[in-house]
Amino acid sequence: MLKPGARDHTGKVTGSLMWYVAGKASPEATNLAFYRCIGSEPYDDTYAMRLGSHVEPFLISEYQRATGLTIVRRQEEVPLPGLEEHCFATIDGVIADEVAWLDGQGVITEFKFAGAHWTREGLLDRYCDQVMLQMMCTGAARGLLIVGQGTAELLELEVVRDKAYEAELREHIAHWLDCVRTLTPPHPEPIPLPPPTRWRTVDIFGDDAPNWAGECHTHLQVYALTKDAAAQHTDAGKAARALVPDDVGTVLAGDWRINRNKRGVLTINVNK
Repeated sequence: MLKPGARDHTGKVTGSLMWYVAGKASPEATNLAFYRCIGSEPYDDTYAMRLGSHVEPFLISEYQRATGLTIVRRQEEVPLPGLEEHCFATIDGVIADEVAWLDGQGVITEFKFAGAHWTREGLLDRYCDQVMLQMMCTGAARGLLIVGQGTAELLELEVVRDKAYEAELREHIAHWLDCVRTLTPPHPEPIPLPPPTRWRTVDIFGDDAPNWAGECHTHLQVYALTKDAAAQHTDAGKAARALVPDDVGTVLAGDWRINRNKRGVLTINVNK
């Protein structure tokens, strides 16, 4: 059910769809989002969505209290220039204070309440396209993703304008709208898996072992031997990336370097 005065989202590209429109979700999740977009699948909000909506006003209040800034234009629906009838973003708000404005444009604020397991790079990757669309719609010079996680202080992540990336997003939006117009899902429909009642049990050491049993056993042996090292590798990488301040794009460290891509996500690579 729509809120009073809200636009019908059916067939439209909105901020909450951008994770799928940008091509970052799995094919199955993207197609499901598409079917919800065109109205052929019900849109049922989840516990996490209801909790986020309930907590959001509190997060905004706490952010204003902590920063002394004022958030205006709350829940305003703003169309994308050039696609006004087909694409719009509902913004959580804009920082109104003059000190926070750049070139006469406000700063977009997007508030989220996330689980404690989310990392900075994970949050940016998940929500930067939503903030980017809001900046494209409003003309804001930059955006802030402001996240509450448990009882920790609010986390503030910056999203900056990137003309090349925005051009890519417009192409993704146009492709999604073409899918809507032709009622064609973004990804080919996969062949359905057999129902669980027809799933088989295979013993790779049994008399009727399949022809891929030996190769599977070899991979599992390697998997067992490298399990601890892989966990240490992953944890060390996360710890190193977590130390990098938001305004640093490249870290040089001898044979290694940490790079931040245009979506703000950090990766560790061999320094050639």
